Amino acid sequence: MKIKKISNISELKQSIEIDKKIYVIDICDSHCFISCSKESALFFTYDKSMFDYVKLNLIDSSNFKTFVFDPYYYFGANSYYLKSWFYVNGYNSLDFSDNLYGNLEEFVLKDRAKICSIFFNNYNDEVKNYSFSLINLCVPVYRNMTKVGLFVKKFEHDYYDKIKKYIDVDDIFHPPYGLVTSKSSRVASILHSFPKSMKHNIVARQGNKIVEMDYNAAEARVIAYLSDDKNLKKSLKEDIHVYNAKLIFGDDIEIEEKHRELAKTIFFGWINGLNMNTISKSVDLDFNDTRILINKLKKNYSKIVSWANKLKKDAISQRMITNKFGRVRNFSSEIIQNSSKASRQIFSFIIQSTFTDIKLAVMLSLHKHFPDNIVGEITDSIILEFKDDSNLDKNVNKAKKILEKPFDNQKLVIPVKITIGDHLKEQK
Repeated sequence: MKIKKISNISELKQSIEIDKKIYVIDICDSHCFISCSKESALFFTYDKSMFDYVKLNLIDSSNFKTFVFDPYYYFGANSYYLKSWFYVNGYNSLDFSDNLYGNLEEFVLKDRAKICSIFFNNYNDEVKNYSFSLINLCVPVYRNMTKVGLFVKKFEHDYYDKIKKYIDVDDIFHPPYGLVTSKSSRVASILHSFPKSMKHNIVARQGNKIVEMDYNAAEARVIAYLSDDKNLKKSLKEDIHVYNAKLIFGDDIEIEEKHRELAKTIFFGWINGLNMNTISKSVDLDFNDTRILINKLKKNYSKIVSWANKLKKDAISQRMITNKFGRVRNFSSEIIQNSSKASRQIFSFIIQSTFTDIKLAVMLSLHKHFPDNIVGEITDSIILEFKDDSNLDKNVNKAKKILEKPFDNQKLVIPVKITIGDHLKEQK
């Protein structure tokens, strides 16, 4: 097997004519993969524009018979084995396309191991990448969650028109989930945009109770876990945003909700790598006033500052970043050269991808105990549905323990707020 990186179409064409081997082509810092034999080309990419570009410049001008495929379209469950490998190894700078059509040579369909041998230099099932393993193991978990679905009463809202194609004749909403479709590494779903004011229309089936388990300050706890900042861990023992409000405004004023919300916006803006101008505009404060408030946060959370500086320095020098579970994000030259954009994407990825992998581990564990009780996931909340009987409290407490302590060997606890009722709690 021969794998090489080439920078333009003409170089690729020359190499194919000589070697007839496998190549990785990098065009404009985006990635596509092409396998060639004497009579065929086997090709897939992450977005339609890349597909059209290569097809126009290479495939249509070649003499050999062409086979084009998208692993997601052709391989069903096994597609995630291929697709998630690329995803967790950082080839996710573009949107995935689920609409590439074509035909495959028969040998490609025979078995997954042979496909992996072709594309990944004999990469086998002994998975060393924890994140990659999690994604593949969670495919049936999320598919089953889609199958079970949520009971939704019809309501007047534009959102309902968007989701009605996923609602069956019994009013069960079967939202699809994408484990390898989001640039930020979050699990993607139309359910995530369910209007908060309409949540009460998600109701329990007859004889059941809806249980919403909402993670408390998940992003801040991930940062504390990764940076090991003692002051941040201390702040999380109370309301972190009230703590930060006291920190930046002082103890001599009474902290009101407006102070809490302002402190929350500034803290998350800072930790997610937003520049000072963006943060000051979002809180409607003068640039210098915003800088003073952020400097107070930096002084208190000094270990976060040193952790973040090293993270950014390493990511820029290596043009990539790897989270604790092995998930990778590559960065293009354009992003690396833009310090503000690089900071935003580096910190957004490391926080969100870490929390995503934690939640995937939780979902896998929940599925072992409650396979048909997991009915949905909305952002930082996991929704379960249990029979309203004598085992309700026992089941809720068991699920709560799984969510709050996902790894036995890690000092990581993310508390959850639990709401039990006949429907989800409406939020304004």
